[in-house]
This record gives sequence, C-alpha cells and structure tokens, in this order.
Amino acid sequence: MLTHADIRRVWLIGMFSGIIRWLEFLAFGIYVYDVTGSAFMVSTFTMLRFLPFVIFGAVMGGLVDRFGHQNVLRYSLAAMSLSSSVMAWLVLTDQLELWHLAIAIILGGIYWTTDFPARRNLIGLLAGPDLLSRILSFDTAGSTLTRAAGPLFGGLLMASLGVKGILVVSMALYLISTLLAYRLIAPVKNFQAVAAKLLPEIWAGFKYAATRRDILAAFSITLIFNLFGFPFTTLIPVIGKQTLGLAPDSVGMIAALEGVGAMAGALIAGNAKTIGNIWTTYMIGVLGSFTGILAIGMGQDVPLVVFGILFAGFGGGFFATSQVMIIYRLSPPDQRSRMFGILTLCIGIAPVGFSVLGYMADWLGSGKALLIMSAEGFVAMSLFWLIFRRAVRSSEEH
Repeated sequence: MLTHADIRRVWLIGMFSGIIRWLEFLAFGIYVYDVTGSAFMVSTFTMLRFLPFVIFGAVMGGLVDRFGHQNVLRYSLAAMSLSSSVMAWLVLTDQLELWHLAIAIILGGIYWTTDFPARRNLIGLLAGPDLLSRILSFDTAGSTLTRAAGPLFGGLLMASLGVKGILVVSMALYLISTLLAYRLIAPVKNFQAVAAKLLPEIWAGFKYAATRRDILAAFSITLIFNLFGFPFTTLIPVIGKQTLGLAPDSVGMIAALEGVGAMAGALIAGNAKTIGNIWTTYMIGVLGSFTGILAIGMGQDVPLVVFGILFAGFGGGFFATSQVMIIYRLSPPDQRSRMFGILTLCIGIAPVGFSVLGYMADWLGSGKALLIMSAEGFVAMSLFWLIFRRAVRSSEEH
C-alpha cells in the first residue's frame, strides 16, 4: 500500500501530525497543571483545541471541494509551520506565557479540522475501491499508534528538556510535513466549481444529511463518544500526578497505553467488510471505551488504571476506524467532503465534555468524575439504540 508515493506522503503527514497532537496533549497538560495546579484549567486548555471544530468543521468540507484536498493540506501545514516556529522562538528566548500556548492550541485545532475532509478523504480517493477498507484501517491504525508514541515521547521530553523540547520537535515535524504536502503530485477531482458560493455548498451538505437517517445515526455516535468518552484523556496527566504520584516520564508511559490499545482495536476493526460489521464495531468501540473509563474511575492504584486506559484505548481504536469507514461507505462521492466536514463539526462537541469533566474533577475528584461520565455514556448509547435502531438495521440490508 505504501509503494504509491502520494499515499505514503499523505500517510506520513498523518503520522507526524498525530505525534505532534498527542505529544502536545500530554506535555501541555502537565505544563498547565504545574503552572496553575488546577484540573479545570488543564481541561480548559485542552478544550481550546476543539473549539475550532464548531466554527470550521463544516466550512472545511466546502473549502476542500472548492480548492482541492492537496491545496488545503499545503496551506494549513504552511500556517502551522509558521506558528510552531514562533512558539519555538518564544520558548527558547524565555518569553513563553500561557496565553501564547492558548493561541497555539487554537491554531492546532484549526489545522486538525482539515484531517477528515482533506487528508483522510484524499487517502481514500488515492487508494481506490479495491484497497479502500485496508488503506483506511491502516491509516487509522497509524494515527492511533501516534496516541502511544506522542505521550511516551512527550513524557520523556518533559522530564529531560521541559516544554522547550516539545515545541522544538513540533516545529521540526510540521516543517517536514509541509515539504511532503508540497510534493503531492496525483490530480484528484474536485466535485464543486471554485466559482460556487461557499455557504450554499455547506448548507447543501446539511440538507443532504437530514435526508439520511443512517448518516445521522453515525453522526450521533460520534457526538456521544466525544461528549462522554474521549474527554477522559485530559485527566490522564492529573490522575498520573495527583492520584498515583508519578513522575512526568511515568505519566507519559501510562498515557501511551491508550494509544497502544487504540492501535490494536483499529487493526482488528479494519477487518470489518460489510456495513453491518462496521456498525457493530462502531457501537462496541464506544461501549468498550466507557467500560475502560469506568475502570479508571474505580482505580486508585496503577494496575487498575493501566487496565482501564488500555481497554478505553482499545474501544477508541474500534470507534476511530469504524467512524471513517462508515461515513466513507454511506456517503456518495459528491457529498463525501461535506459529510466529513459535518463529522468534524460533531467532534466539536468535545469541549463541552472537557469542561464538564474538568469541573466535576475539581469538585468531586477525578475518580468520581470519570464514574459519572461513563454512566452518562451508557445511558446515551441506550437512548441512541431506541431512536436509531431501525436506521442502523435498514443500512445493514443495503
């Protein structure tokens, strides 16, 4: 699969971007907690990375249709290279402040909104129908691997070099990714004319989604996971330092286990061939993640927390692979960028989960907060099945 030069480049861009993202998730969480001593502030800074999903999520789908997958990748990566260079200069000259970090996190969130409509959509188009399932699951497995590599290296860098090492590595990886994006050569068809107006294009995507209950069901699961599942990752630095009393490098090691579990789950979920199988892995992944979060909330020692993080990551890997595959399979080619844009918008619900979880963690403690959130997740999935079971079963028959 990686003998195709453009597929290899797009895959490497995803790998480098993922390493930066998850490296920063852990390292910035530790840094903010050391400066402020507040779990709520850690959640707030993490939330800033997801705010652009609400504003730019659906817009990116329209921009991809107008300007092309490659161009959106190139311009966004060039902007991130500039941003990361400024941050590296600030930290190396001892001028870095929390508000600088907040701006950098928001810009990183804007870049993240290009991942589904531009990068992942592009890799699916380059793969073609014969390799589609394998290449998407391989790409997702690579992305989930970065959820292990990022925190692991982030913890080691924080322990040895501090936030300076994190920001310099981020700058280097963004520069490499930008070079890879500008070397993409394969032409990919744009489905909309550049002259078309952007807002009508975006609105047309919402109108189409409203006619497809199976696509609405897929969006609903993404909303549930990002509201009640994914936010647990923001408390891993807090649990590691506060509850378990671990050093930054040890916190990085247990945080990396989430990515290890996610990679295993992604590889297994990639074997799903039919829509019915993909729906099964999609829903089981979310329920498995909630089960792992329940174990983390109950854990006051390292073994149970490690098990919970691994299991939650495994479910998250099932979810991540199935999420991409089901939207790709359910959407016609001329609507695919728009549907991925709306999917990105759904991921934007995560800041609500981060805020609520951070508030509960400061108020009740991180363990109780995670127990409550996992229980809410199970209730939400039960309601989902009551509302959308017919749409799920109907799509399985086609």
